[in-house]
Amino acid sequence: MPTPLGTDSTGPCVDDATSGSYLYDVVRIKPTASGSYTITEDGLSADGRLGIYTGAFDPVAQLTNCLAFIDENTSSPFSVALTGGATYTLVRSAGVSGGSGEYTFNVDGPGTLTVLTSTTTTLTTNPNPSELSKATVLKAVVAGGATPAGSVQFKDGAVALGSAPVVGGIAQLSVKTLGVGDHTLSATYSGDATHDVSADTHVHKVKFGPKPKVKLSVSDKQVAVGRKVRLSWVTTNADKVKASGDWHGKKAKKGHTRVRIRTLGVHIFKLRVSNVNGVDRAKVKVVAVRAPKKFTVSAPDDILTAGTKVRIKAVKLDAKERFKVFLDDDLLGKGFADARGLASALVTIPKDTKEGEHVLQVMGSNEDRLGVLDIQVVAATKELDVELAKDTVKINRTNTVTVSGLVEGEDVTVMYQGDVLTEGVANADGEFEYTFPVGSEAGPGNVDVIGQVPGRKGEASFQVVGSGGTGL
Repeated sequence: MPTPLGTDSTGPCVDDATSGSYLYDVVRIKPTASGSYTITEDGLSADGRLGIYTGAFDPVAQLTNCLAFIDENTSSPFSVALTGGATYTLVRSAGVSGGSGEYTFNVDGPGTLTVLTSTTTTLTTNPNPSELSKATVLKAVVAGGATPAGSVQFKDGAVALGSAPVVGGIAQLSVKTLGVGDHTLSATYSGDATHDVSADTHVHKVKFGPKPKVKLSVSDKQVAVGRKVRLSWVTTNADKVKASGDWHGKKAKKGHTRVRIRTLGVHIFKLRVSNVNGVDRAKVKVVAVRAPKKFTVSAPDDILTAGTKVRIKAVKLDAKERFKVFLDDDLLGKGFADARGLASALVTIPKDTKEGEHVLQVMGSNEDRLGVLDIQVVAATKELDVELAKDTVKINRTNTVTVSGLVEGEDVTVMYQGDVLTEGVANADGEFEYTFPVGSEAGPGNVDVIGQVPGRKGEASFQVVGSGGTGL
């Protein structure tokens, strides 16, 4: 080196700028205990110098990392504080240009200074190149002296990847986090009680792997609402499989499932597969049509009045299904079922509807989806035929009233002398008959009859006579 090591000094060390050619050697040491170590010459060798460094030694920048300089020609002992277990660089050099020989220093302190065996570390990777997200094995072989112990720290540039123990001279670490591209990897052996540190670097390449693929199929492309379809799929190289559209959630990498089609219209089933290398997508379309079906239809009454508005309902339709209401072949109204499949429409029974039996229908989205209700229609106003069995009746005897002109099942109210006498229902012939007591008062007896609605009515009169009269 161009100058000798400096003279006795610690923190800061004192440089010696005498130019020349000075021989030197370097070893690494590790104290076994912390404390003050006294270093003296042995008095037998020629002029030599000793340098103690906390880090690496640079012969052209001797003050860098310098802890102490010791000159063998100094007569008094020289002390320096060292930390047990720490590693120091120890440099010996000639004190004169061109000088050579043995330069011996004696050391006394709380422990011993172990001279570390130098090591070499060799880093390799497998496979190289590797695929993105796949495992790469980093292997560091540490050699030197007896079998080294300790651990190896692995890094990707300045990013720590992890560490592994040295077993049989080898430390290995498996990683999956390396991104696509070139990586300058390093392995640093930490040393042990008798072996020095060492390191190596290695360039590793990561490339993209195969992208995922997916195939999706469906058993039927057109089905009736309420039926199920079978979805089948298979993927390759997929890490994630996710469904969307008319089905949702994470799916297995391969499988099949049955899905019920619950609503009318077009249904799209999608699959998206992905891995770190890319994505792939697939979809199928199913058209849902309504199946033949019978609905349950209801009206406020089995007997409806011509010219009035009534609420017609039907159940068991599909949600939001279009429907129409017919009286026989006449369209009365239309609309859409609600979310529960309930159809409701306020319709008007035509005024000119003939009295008697009629068919009320609710038709869904097609003619095979139908609900039927048999009803009776009555006129809003009508003079009913009211007949009495007797024109004259003695007091406390009975008379019989017969009402005709009704429709089957029509409600009938019979009143006598202004009071309700009875309520009933017309028979299959549209008639109603009732026998009643005429009471104990003589005079005219008036019978009034009201049908399903107040406008449908009739009346009749007879004579109630005393016990001596001619009435029966």
